[in-house]
Amino acid sequence: MPKTLENTTLIPVKTDDVSWDEFSALIRAAYETAKQQINEAIPTPPITVERSSDEWMRQYQAQRDATSQRTAELNKYEAQLIASIAEALEASVPLFKELFVEYQGSGDSGEACDISVEIERGYEATKMTSWGTPCFTNEQNEEYRAREKAAYELLPSDLTEWLDETCWSLAYAEHPGFEIDAGGFGSITVKRNEAGVMKVSLDHTDRIESTEEYATMELN
Repeated sequence: MPKTLENTTLIPVKTDDVSWDEFSALIRAAYETAKQQINEAIPTPPITVERSSDEWMRQYQAQRDATSQRTAELNKYEAQLIASIAEALEASVPLFKELFVEYQGSGDSGEACDISVEIERGYEATKMTSWGTPCFTNEQNEEYRAREKAAYELLPSDLTEWLDETCWSLAYAEHPGFEIDAGGFGSITVKRNEAGVMKVSLDHTDRIESTEEYATMELN
C-alpha cells in the first residue's frame, strides 16, 4: 500500500504480496508521475520581450529559478523513493545494514555507479589480528559475501538501472560539473539514523588539480 508524501505524490511501499519486479514498476511509475506533477506545479514562465533588455534578463532569470525549483522538488522525491527501496530491502534481508552507492566522474564524463547492499555479520570474530582488527576465517568471509550478493540480487536490473541514474543525478544536482577535468567522487548511503528514520546521505569529494610555478632558470 502506498503512503503519502507532503504534497500529493505517493511513495510505493513493498509488502509481502508485492514482488520485487512489481515494486520496481511501481517505483519507476511513481517517479514519472511525480516528474509530471512537479512540471505542472512549477511551469516555465515565458520570455515575452526582445533579448538583452533588462526585462529579458528578469524573465530569463525567472526561467532559471523555475528549473532550479523543479530540480530541488524532484530531488527530494527521488530521495524518498530511494529510502523506500532501502526499507524494502531491510524487510527482506536479515541483518540489513545499508544500501550503499559509490560514484565517480572525471575527464568530462561520468562513470556508472557501484551499488551494494551491506549487511551485518551477525557474529563476533573468534580472534583478532595483531593490530586489533577482527579476523574471520575464509569460510566465514565467503558465507558473508554470499549473503551480501544474494541481498543485492533481490533488486531487479531495471531498478538498479534506475538507482544508478537517480543517484548520479542527485550527486550532480548538489555538485554540478564535478566530472570536469580531474573530476570528483562520492557515495550515497541509505540507512536508519539514531531516531530510526531511513535517511539518504551524500558524501562528495572533488579532485583538485594544482600547478606550481618556478623561477626562470638559465640553462646555458
